[in-house]
Amino acid sequence: MLLSEDNSNISGMANASGKDSSESSNIEAYARVSGIVRYYSPNPYTEKWENSDWLSIDYYNFSAICEGQPLEKILEKYLSVFAPNSYISQAPSPCVRTVQGDRSDYCYWLHHGCGEIKIPGIMRILKKEFRDYRPFYKELISCSKSGLDDRNEYPQADSVYCYKISDNLYLNIPIAERKDAFSKNKSDLQLKEARKKLNTSLGASGNSLRDRILELVGNKAYRFADIAFRWNIIQHFYPYHQEDNLEWGSHLPGMIEAVDTLANGKRTRSDIKTYYDAVLRAMNPVKDGHMLTDPSLGFGGAVSFYLNCGYAPVVFDRNSETGSIFVSGKKDTEVLKINGVESSVMFEDCIRKTNTSNDLLATKMALKAMTETSDMGSPLVIELRDGDRIITDTLYGTLELPLSEKSVPDYTIKVIDSILLFNPSGSMECYDRFLPCMDSIANGKYKALVFDLRNYPAFDFEKVLSHLTDTALSTAPMFHIPLSCFPDREHISYSSSHEQILPALPHIGLPVFFLSGHNTISWGETVLMLAKGYGLGTVIGTPTAGTNGDATSIPIPVFNFRMTAVKATNADGSRHHGLGVAPDIYLDSEVLEDYINAIKRELN
Repeated sequence: MLLSEDNSNISGMANASGKDSSESSNIEAYARVSGIVRYYSPNPYTEKWENSDWLSIDYYNFSAICEGQPLEKILEKYLSVFAPNSYISQAPSPCVRTVQGDRSDYCYWLHHGCGEIKIPGIMRILKKEFRDYRPFYKELISCSKSGLDDRNEYPQADSVYCYKISDNLYLNIPIAERKDAFSKNKSDLQLKEARKKLNTSLGASGNSLRDRILELVGNKAYRFADIAFRWNIIQHFYPYHQEDNLEWGSHLPGMIEAVDTLANGKRTRSDIKTYYDAVLRAMNPVKDGHMLTDPSLGFGGAVSFYLNCGYAPVVFDRNSETGSIFVSGKKDTEVLKINGVESSVMFEDCIRKTNTSNDLLATKMALKAMTETSDMGSPLVIELRDGDRIITDTLYGTLELPLSEKSVPDYTIKVIDSILLFNPSGSMECYDRFLPCMDSIANGKYKALVFDLRNYPAFDFEKVLSHLTDTALSTAPMFHIPLSCFPDREHISYSSSHEQILPALPHIGLPVFFLSGHNTISWGETVLMLAKGYGLGTVIGTPTAGTNGDATSIPIPVFNFRMTAVKATNADGSRHHGLGVAPDIYLDSEVLEDYINAIKRELN
């Protein structure tokens, strides 16, 4: 029985408000159910399923909703396989049930984060601590083993938990179940049926991966499955809901509406870009600098083609007081329109496609996006006001690195007024570049040492840090992997993720300075957190990006997904996300001499 207490028809209640609102309501309800069931119903036979398998299941059911099938029947079939002792009610009805047999036979999913971390193979070879590093995974935990760790709450075998899935519908689900509650045959059959439905739907598009992907984007049911997938990852696993004031549940209806904008049928590259932009806007409330909606497109594990965006060779800046856009270095030259769109309108739209809480970085990202063209060789027509003149200039997108992304530090090693500056960004072998400086440092040739961390440092920079300390450095207080066994991040706990950096000789006793900026992110912020926490030196510059902790990557056929999955705090436990590392000396400049002058004042 799907409904508790009475036999009211779910779809009938939904249809009372009309067909369009009914479909939207049913899509929202199923999206919420699918996330809870997928991640927390302990069906052992789905453990090795790929993300594309679950997307096939969701596509199958969203297609049924779009075809007008009753939500009750859809959920009845779905739950009978993936959560067989669950039911839908019109009012909250959590309850206690009778446990059959030994409680040790009941298991639940324990998620250590979500997704996977992509560590380059060379990193796993060069750094032994990364060889078996696997921070994100899930495991089935017996109820008899619960309570033996630090978690205060864990699923009980005799309990049915209740979750609201729409204004008047609730999912009641046991999160701890016995293996024999599920059927491998039924699970496999459901997946086979879903794959057949998807393959049949895409059969008319041709055999090429390219055609199939174009057809996917043009399929409304698949777009619903795709956006529900993204929403559920954020809902259950994103670690910064509170810090972002996210209220994520309220965004689901708008996200569903946003992706329901393309007509069904095979689409074009332009349509893919339209959908890509819609997904970016949907993710905008998540203020995570690691968040990435990758424009790569693939199906069945193979990449077919990329949404190749070009960048015109120009850099825009913005007057923070007036809001006007101008060409960098030419403050008197105002950008009026870009491809016929007012520059202020385009800027605000580009801001809505960013994912950072750092306002300065968001502005930089939006300005970069304004130079983006729809493809290589596509024109960017810029209308400018230069004094009393109106000028139109046409530039063309290339695959070259956008000018706005070019590194601020344009050096490796510099010496200015007996102050040694070292830029550790770029290469994996920054330590090998630093070693020749050690003799000169030991001989007292320099009066200060400066590390330029305004861009991403090489991973082996930790070897340099080992010469700045006489005690072991540990990241243990800073990084926390979420442990989740309940939906909606209820009763979440954390395990420590840490790396230790041991001291090395010779010890560097010079005054040390670290340069920071809005592009200092992730590993660069870890370095500065260690520097401040252990008193390794003075941080000078602007606050960092406020984005740290391992990022999870979740491959899906259309636009891969990435977000921060480890909660990062400062060494003292205070908030880091969205705030970043505050400099000891504030200095907003890109000119090295300005930093040198500030350092001289500090030394004197």
